[in-house]
Amino acid sequence: WGSDERIRRLGEVDGLEHLHHALAQGNGVILLSAHFTPMELGLRMLAVAMQPIKVHPVYQIHDNPLMERFITGGRERHSGQSISRKDIRRMIRFLRENRVVWYSPDQATSGKDSAIVPFFGVPASSHTAISRLARLTGAPVLPFFARRLPGGKGYRVSLSPPLADFPSDDPAEDTARYHQVIEQQVAEAPAQYWWVHRRFKGRGPEYPDVYAKSD
Repeated sequence: WGSDERIRRLGEVDGLEHLHHALAQGNGVILLSAHFTPMELGLRMLAVAMQPIKVHPVYQIHDNPLMERFITGGRERHSGQSISRKDIRRMIRFLRENRVVWYSPDQATSGKDSAIVPFFGVPASSHTAISRLARLTGAPVLPFFARRLPGGKGYRVSLSPPLADFPSDDPAEDTARYHQVIEQQVAEAPAQYWWVHRRFKGRGPEYPDVYAKSD
């Protein structure tokens, strides 16, 4: 609910030149991120800095209709139309229309677009959709992260240059590269990562259940 002026006072957005350069190529842009505690504020800060260009967040529809209305409504007041994470066709269409799509696929998943990929050396059931999206659209993939600064000094949002030689012919290998990017961010601010998402669940019966309650 904060005004744009208040959001601007919270911190800086670094690397906007990488995003503008990527958009100039005309294939859309995938902002590759992860679930850190300041992620929503990071989206808002980027939306303010990028006006009038819209950023379209990919998200999981909330089970509670009231929460869904608040979350999605709040995002769309300041950024672009939200996209269900199941709506791959819309993601592809938006990218082909040269739009900016923000995607954080770092949660446990299963199905045809998943693979077991190490995360901090531990096997994790991981989403490989970023590789597929980049291959189908030619959209460059830019790491995008928000960080809460120590001592109450505000926030920093950073955009990095596109991942080089991405995607490859191996979606699992591409996902491993994505994990390395997240690991670097987590190592710098481990308390700001959303570990409560139980990153190592759903790996199948061949792996131990690390979340099982002990007797």
